[in-house]
Amino acid sequence: IIEGAALDDQGEYRVIVTNGVGTTTSNNAELIVMENEPPTAEIFEPIEGSTYVAGSNIRFSGIGTDPEDGDLPLEAYSWQIDFHHDTHHHGQPPIEGVSTGSFTVPDRGETSPDVWYKVTLTVTDSKGLTGKDEIEIFPEKSIISLSTDPAGLEILIDGQPFVTPVEIESVVGTRRTLSVNSPQIVDNVEFEFESWSNDG
Repeated sequence: IIEGAALDDQGEYRVIVTNGVGTTTSNNAELIVMENEPPTAEIFEPIEGSTYVAGSNIRFSGIGTDPEDGDLPLEAYSWQIDFHHDTHHHGQPPIEGVSTGSFTVPDRGETSPDVWYKVTLTVTDSKGLTGKDEIEIFPEKSIISLSTDPAGLEILIDGQPFVTPVEIESVVGTRRTLSVNSPQIVDNVEFEFESWSNDG
């Protein structure tokens, strides 16, 4: 596909190369120019500014239209749902042939709060040109505050040790595992775990 070609440019072309050894000519190549504007993709759901919590079901929907073809058929649609974490992302296989659908946000696994989703809709017209729309949705977050009595004892968050008091940021709805090693010795004094303050 060559952008910027005009109808008058249509025809057969060849390349002639000349150097000190001689001249050579390529086979003919045919340039076909089509008057065709690319299609437009528009995402309706999720909307800009949407947020999510872990475990929720997120709907997506959109439409593809083309100046020449009109409303595009379902086989023209391709959705990409990418889970982003910090500076990298986890791509999923495309979802094709639908204008609407949904996906579920896992509530286990990734515990980093620096995550989000990018939803991309790509539509392709009958001549092979594409249009694209995308939207990013970010999680709701909360602070988990943990302390011990007395302070300075160790607690395990998802198996990783932290000395209390400690605060960690987490995506709302993400299941976290809290535990303690018992007994613990601090300043030559032995402490045994008794209970959680909130009856967990």
